[in-house]
Amino acid sequence: MNPRLMTTGVLVAGLGACAGIDVGPVTVTTLDSTGYAMCPWNGDEPSLLDVHERAGFEALLAQAGLDVSRVAGWRPDFGRDHVVLVTAGPQPSAGYRVEWIDAALLGDRLRARVEIRPPPVGEMSATVMISPCVIAWVRAPGAREVEVVDARSGEAVAPPVLRPASRH
Repeated sequence: MNPRLMTTGVLVAGLGACAGIDVGPVTVTTLDSTGYAMCPWNGDEPSLLDVHERAGFEALLAQAGLDVSRVAGWRPDFGRDHVVLVTAGPQPSAGYRVEWIDAALLGDRLRARVEIRPPPVGEMSATVMISPCVIAWVRAPGAREVEVVDARSGEAVAPPVLRPASRH
């Protein structure tokens, strides 16, 4: 990357912050994410779950049982991290999936973008009801509210979740 461009970007962001100009969302670090064709968590309708404490994360792992080997090794620091589960609800055929695209911090709101992808056109897929979901571990210090939107349409995938105030 060109050092001049990098310096210019840092200066613009710094000057914008000093002048009170909103220079856009802060990118959130996605530490890991994984999707499931058949969600091991309840996926009866599109939903969003923000896990923001160790006990909640352990309960989430226990609820899914053996299907969580891909996330059982995660070690979130819940002072800075969120574990976000997005379920798409029942879908009419195999091949549907939910993919985590990215996330940004807008003030104290974590805004994640996902895509609910149908099976590729022309690909054979069984006509069965499935419930795809995606779970992501994100670093978003200060996020108190979580919302998930469809990356293509910008529409909410599920109602936003407000993180309760800390009891510390």
